[in-house]
Amino acid sequence: TYYTVMKQYVGLSKRYNIPLTLMLVKIQYYNNIIGLIGESRMKDFLKFIAQQLVISTRVEDNSYILEDGRTFAIVLFTDEEGANVVKKRIKNNIYQYRVENANKPINISIELKIGVASYNEKTKDIFELQAQAEKNIEFDV
Repeated sequence: TYYTVMKQYVGLSKRYNIPLTLMLVKIQYYNNIIGLIGESRMKDFLKFIAQQLVISTRVEDNSYILEDGRTFAIVLFTDEEGANVVKKRIKNNIYQYRVENANKPINISIELKIGVASYNEKTKDIFELQAQAEKNIEFDV
């Protein structure tokens, strides 16, 4: 699970002095999107987002969907500068979703808020790292 892997990544980061950054990707207007496409198509929508996140990151980076269903966590072996490059790539790759409908296709603009937090020796635990990334979502424009 996400928390188990995060503990392992933090351990590797400490032991080998590898930069580690957590990125949280939150889908804005989640409930509105459900209203537009319906619950049945929401799984396909989330699968599309997950696929685009995989395309936007490297093989060694891991992506998870969190419990709220609207937030993805990406664990990156990079510093904040590298994470900001990934952040820009994600926003460039994920901006629209097309839903095929019986009447006519619907294009949905996707707005993502992304918060980034890097692990350092002052970080108490993975929950503090996640809280910092969540806080940084507020500053994403």
